[in-house]
Amino acid sequence: QCNNETPTDFGHNYNSKVEVEVGAIFMCGWPCQGLARVLFPDYVRNGLETFDNRSRSARVPDPRDILVHGVFGPCRHNPLEFPGKVLMIHGETRDPDQVGALLPRRNNNVRSPHHAVEGVYQLGMIPDTPHSILAYYGPMMMWNVLPQEAPNLLNIQVSHKPKNTGEYHAIVYITSNCVAYREEAIARLSKIIPAHYGGKCQGNPGGNIREMPDIQHMRPKKFLKVVPFYNKYKFCMVMENSYVPLYLTEKLVLAFLGGCIPIYYGASAFDIFNPRAFVFYNISNPQPALDQMQLLSTNQTAYNEMLHNEPVLLNGADTVRDFFSFSDEFGG
Repeated sequence: QCNNETPTDFGHNYNSKVEVEVGAIFMCGWPCQGLARVLFPDYVRNGLETFDNRSRSARVPDPRDILVHGVFGPCRHNPLEFPGKVLMIHGETRDPDQVGALLPRRNNNVRSPHHAVEGVYQLGMIPDTPHSILAYYGPMMMWNVLPQEAPNLLNIQVSHKPKNTGEYHAIVYITSNCVAYREEAIARLSKIIPAHYGGKCQGNPGGNIREMPDIQHMRPKKFLKVVPFYNKYKFCMVMENSYVPLYLTEKLVLAFLGGCIPIYYGASAFDIFNPRAFVFYNISNPQPALDQMQLLSTNQTAYNEMLHNEPVLLNGADTVRDFFSFSDEFGG
């Protein structure tokens, strides 16, 4: 979970009455400005700088400042050179002994997040430790790039749940990472209900799959742009590219924001999302999902029950607090 129990050594302690001298935020790696604004509003008010900027006019960081480092993104300078505290944000899951790629090597020559480094903390799809907090990428992504959409998804009243227009009685499949089991799944599903593809991947031969009618409006590599396309379809194929513990990307979140019924496969969705609000396609035993799709695609009552009456979140306000609350202002 990622809640308001963020380590106080970040320099941000909402529960403390002790006055702390506040610095500014510096960024490096993949853009995480949205999360930085949510996590450290007092620091952002003092400045949002770029650690890579070494021009003469650039502000020089000091020990009061915090570096928010989007791990696995381009960063010209070693974050461990930063004089203040460092928050490393992970958008991908890794084996615990591989995530801390920028941490000092241990004697066995393996970097590990469990080896606490003074002033360095981690937030992402990694286990909880004294210097790290488990936070799934889906919720983090929402606050980083779609904060205005959060109330639509996180409102525990089912009446606020986004709904598709139903323009296309079909499955939409937008991906350019052609994972074998996804290609097989969409081909099988398309024999029950037609599918439209919007990326490089078109499913295995023999399926009822064609190009999206609005394909000319798609912008490559802009995954946030899929939401308005999802909104036209009754179903969205949003299977993860791997089944790994703690791995929960933006795919399911974007499908719910688009108002389609997601067809999903992944390891950690059941911690957060209501399993009755989506179709779980188990690649080891796909028949239950195929039977469910047969029902939902031909029985409007069953479809409406899932789309209109099933809440998105597993435990309502508790889920918001435990997985989506990155500040006291939202979720407590």
